[in-house]
Amino acid sequence: MYVIEIVNKKQKYRGFFLLVILSFLLFILNLLTGSAGIPFLSENIFHTDGARTIIWKTIIFEIRFPRAVSAFLAGGALALAGLLLQTFFRNPLAGPDILGIASGAGFGAAVVILAIPFLGIAGIISTASAAAVGAAAVTLFLVMIVKKSGSITLTLIAGLLTGYFIASITGIMVRFSENQAVRSFINWSAGSFKNISPDTLPFLALVVASSFLVAVIISRHCDLYLLGDDYASSMGLNLKYFRYSVIIITSILTGVVTAFCGPITFIGIAAPHFCRFFLKTDKHNILIPGTFFAGTTLALAADIISSLPGHGITLPLNSVTAIIGTPIVIKVLLKGYYDK
Repeated sequence: MYVIEIVNKKQKYRGFFLLVILSFLLFILNLLTGSAGIPFLSENIFHTDGARTIIWKTIIFEIRFPRAVSAFLAGGALALAGLLLQTFFRNPLAGPDILGIASGAGFGAAVVILAIPFLGIAGIISTASAAAVGAAAVTLFLVMIVKKSGSITLTLIAGLLTGYFIASITGIMVRFSENQAVRSFINWSAGSFKNISPDTLPFLALVVASSFLVAVIISRHCDLYLLGDDYASSMGLNLKYFRYSVIIITSILTGVVTAFCGPITFIGIAAPHFCRFFLKTDKHNILIPGTFFAGTTLALAADIISSLPGHGITLPLNSVTAIIGTPIVIKVLLKGYYDK
């Protein structure tokens, strides 16, 4: 029995390091690929100062590198939010979109992109700031629901209905907006990792790192929570504060990523199961870092695929994430929570 536990532990760590290596390989590949063909591995790019070389350096270090870092951070953040929500609802198909937080961020962006230009007062507030405010408003509403009811089911239903309601309002705004504004909103809704400027990357990194640290701290509580409310309470877990913690962390992660990158779909649902495919465990002290790197892997892979067409043409990021994530979600539906 002891030998079997050692073997299983080695398999888990081997799977984790495989995810880490795969993530960083895709990060490097992200710098190599794009619409512009650049001989990145050639030493000439580092030792010459010709006009073409300067352009190549600019593309790599000022465009592709920030985009790759954005994909790394945003993918990990959405994956972590998805794992915590699947634990919170004890539902393998829960994801960051389920609480309506992404819809709230989308509504904030819609106000800036669609309504403000219509009122002739454009430029007062940024899209990212408005999206963050929209996500925060939905988060506060959900915290009130949890505080008053303490019911997971009611919180889930409230989040779903809030998302549908906000999406309906956004749809009406789109219907009565100008064509140029509608195109801008559609482009934002498609999602992209290239919208984050290098100046805002430290802020995103700080938010993601802080949320990751809190998730690691409550990892044991997540394990207890999955065993049922009664058992978790008997072991000293404060269910109310645990639920507050999960909702706040997932709301912050989803809201910030949506504010800067647009509504990125499927990564939050698919990444935790992609991680379980490698690790074969339900222990959150391993799942939390593993899922983070599973999310970065999926996000970087999706960004690479979306950039492949070339000639300045890119595929919609959410279309690519759906193509990658759908088979994983279908596998979950057919084979269960994870393969033991």
